Amino acid sequence: QLETLRFRQEEFAAITQNMTEGLILLDAQANILTVNRSALALLDAQGDDYPGKNILVLSRKQALRKAVHGALSGQRVSEVISADERSYRIFASPVQKDGSVYGVLLLFLDMTEYQRTEQMRREFSANVSHELKTPLTSISGYAEMICNGMVKTGDIPSFAARIHTEATRLITLVDDIIKLSRLDERVVPMPRER
Repeated sequence: QLETLRFRQEEFAAITQNMTEGLILLDAQANILTVNRSALALLDAQGDDYPGKNILVLSRKQALRKAVHGALSGQRVSEVISADERSYRIFASPVQKDGSVYGVLLLFLDMTEYQRTEQMRREFSANVSHELKTPLTSISGYAEMICNGMVKTGDIPSFAARIHTEATRLITLVDDIIKLSRLDERVVPMPRER
């Protein structure tokens, strides 16, 4: 039985120490039972002598304290920690047996790249809206002037040429957006060139 227990403990340690996500297991008094390297790294903790110590020794961040407190009261809690231009989402889950909380499982996921991607998507959407609106405004303005008879008959061909130029620009922009979408989805192989 001891050999089986030792094997399972080593297996658990091997799995948790090689996770990219941070993992901390606490007892009912918020003392650390186990903590993996990823959790120590993201919390900028020095050394590895934390088992048996309170979670506050590892980190005093408000979001972490709030997550632990919520989980100890029996709730599943999700919080975000930001530090050194990085963001982490903490998932705190109570470990329960027969309705009583025996501990807390904390899982840390690095959200930095996700948030950067979302910021880039927002900026891209704003840029696309602006780039599409500019030729549409020109087309609408020129067409409105022609419709309202504000253009001399001799100037209509030049106004029509401007409308055509802006419409071509608009089509090019839409084609570029479609290409970007396909590249992002990796649906269709795109020809490559320098």
